[in-house]
Amino acid sequence: MKPLKYSVSRKCFRRLSARQRRRITSEIRNTLRLSQDSREQLDNTAFYIDVANSFRADKVRFLDDIANNISDITNTDNVDNDILCSTNYDDSTDSTSSSLSFIEDRSFQDRLATCFVNNNLTHVQINNILSVLRTHTCFSSLPKDVRTLLKTPRTPVVVSKIDSGEYIHFSLEAAIVKTLLRLPLVSVPHDLEIDFNTDGCSLDRHGNIHIWPIQCRITNVKYTRPIIIGIYSGVKEPQDPNLFFEKFVADVNTIITNGGIVYNGHKIAIRLRCFIADAPARAFILNYRGHTSANPCSKCKVSGVRCEGRYVFPGINHPLRINEEYINCIDEDHHRDGKSPLSLLSTSMITQVPFEHMHLVCLGVMKKLLSAWVCGKYTRLTKLSGRSIAIISQRLNNLKMYCPSEFARRPRAIDAFSKYKATELRQFLLYTGPVVTHGILNPQAYTHFLFLHTTIRILVSTSPSTAYLNFAELALQTFVARCENLYGSTFLSYNVHGLLHLTDDVRQLGPLDSFSAFPYENNMSVFRKYCRKPNFPLQKFSNRMTEMEAHETTIHHNQTHISKSIDSSTQVFTAHNKGPLPLNVNSNSCQYHKLIFNGILLSLNIRDNCCILHDGSICFIVNIFMDKSTYYLVVKKFQKVDSFYDAGISSSALQIFKCSALSSELLCIQVNEVGETGARWHHFYNFVIRLFKQLIIIIKLY
Repeated sequence: MKPLKYSVSRKCFRRLSARQRRRITSEIRNTLRLSQDSREQLDNTAFYIDVANSFRADKVRFLDDIANNISDITNTDNVDNDILCSTNYDDSTDSTSSSLSFIEDRSFQDRLATCFVNNNLTHVQINNILSVLRTHTCFSSLPKDVRTLLKTPRTPVVVSKIDSGEYIHFSLEAAIVKTLLRLPLVSVPHDLEIDFNTDGCSLDRHGNIHIWPIQCRITNVKYTRPIIIGIYSGVKEPQDPNLFFEKFVADVNTIITNGGIVYNGHKIAIRLRCFIADAPARAFILNYRGHTSANPCSKCKVSGVRCEGRYVFPGINHPLRINEEYINCIDEDHHRDGKSPLSLLSTSMITQVPFEHMHLVCLGVMKKLLSAWVCGKYTRLTKLSGRSIAIISQRLNNLKMYCPSEFARRPRAIDAFSKYKATELRQFLLYTGPVVTHGILNPQAYTHFLFLHTTIRILVSTSPSTAYLNFAELALQTFVARCENLYGSTFLSYNVHGLLHLTDDVRQLGPLDSFSAFPYENNMSVFRKYCRKPNFPLQKFSNRMTEMEAHETTIHHNQTHISKSIDSSTQVFTAHNKGPLPLNVNSNSCQYHKLIFNGILLSLNIRDNCCILHDGSICFIVNIFMDKSTYYLVVKKFQKVDSFYDAGISSSALQIFKCSALSSELLCIQVNEVGETGARWHHFYNFVIRLFKQLIIIIKLY
């Protein structure tokens, strides 16, 4: 008896609806892919019976018209123009080879599509590549058009008209579920804390098209990226916040009413933690008059004073606002007409809309200080001379070779401060500034700068004590109070006033970096990346996102590391045999240049070879080796460790040390004895760099 033969004729398949064709095509593709994983364990007959069994139930009526002649299955990706060819299922060698060849073709096409998506090639470029590849017989089965290969959606993208632009909304629940699917099941918490952000950017260099996305991030899951859940595009910025947030508010309220989102058969509750935005976006969200008005603060009732054509905000003690009064828009001098859309959500409009430090501290206050020192913008008393500016720039240049890999950018000349990015300003404030300005700024200005430096060091630390937070609050009040004497009244801008509320936000929400705008600003680049032309930006972005999701690289949580590793939390790189090793260590031990332990990068390179141990010792790493399945560090310890400064609090309490007398003794420690990494800077004194072994400044990295 001949084996059964199953097929679907071309003519019969063409008569099916688009949905039926998609369903049949999807089942065949999924079955073939599943069969590929286990084809070594199954014989050919069982393999084809499994494939044949996928055509059951509602497929039977289409299989009555089976054709005897079989064709290869080709072009199954393009749903609108696809033709499912007839397929023969028998135990012949030719049939087996043909089917396996098809599976390999599909796998190759998927990898090719993933490569195109990851490298952000345009559709025109990909079409040109496909046309060249198809001229070779090995690639003749590739689709002609990129939209087939990348599975570009064919249905129109639904957008809504808002003000003078358009808005597209994505499901918040679906976006969160997609994020959770990338995590190991044990890493998914029982409830989710969600932060939201909105901000504007220009799609083109001329600023003719404005993009305002709504982004969110799961804050109680480490290393999650922002999720885009809504985008506005128009020739003007959105004017009505209630129209802009209408679908977002409805989406959030639906999830909260339903008790959370459904994931893996369980319901996970969500909690709105805070809304993160810069000053203009915060004024838009809360629907008040903005930072250029006389009453711009959403936290207190400060009233501005007109000075040289602008409002300034002197004083440090002002009555605080109350959430109930804010919801009801009692202060007519502060609020615009209409309520904030956040009043429709179960959130506090005072404590859950914080002042974030990327714009307020880094791009705001730190940049003002640099403009005062370099340009003398506010007063000539604190302006640095040309020689002093050149010395600071030279010092920053000398620190480049020691700049840790964790930093996004290396230091550059201070006279280019107007082009500094927020990360560079943060680096100057927390790490390099106190070192390179030491001995150059006048003592009053230097001490004043240290108040800001020490305070932000405390507020970005993981778990500052109540005493440290109280000190930070007092130090910020002192900083603001002394600004007028040092830099003049015009220095007292909205950003300087906002420093007074940072400590309360940290008490409410945690460290400054936990509600920073940095992750969201980094994610804003995707709009220019995927919307290269100004026409139909929302539709293009939606299609690009769909393509990325369809060909996203699968992350296997059980995958082996690219380096040879014994402990799953430890990776080592670049083996060598150059030493040095202590005398009691086997000279044949495996040695390495770099090691990553629990997310901490340790290296023999001078940029990353500084570490702070759990016992407080400060070391330089000179080698990394493995002995009996355990990783060790060969280190040299500093014998003398002091504080670098005292600004009401010792610098050593903030993990900033002045180190000297580096021991020549080689010590072996286990890698789990390392607590933190540090940045190593030279100590500058009287415009001269001290010798390497005499004086080094070590600063813990945050």
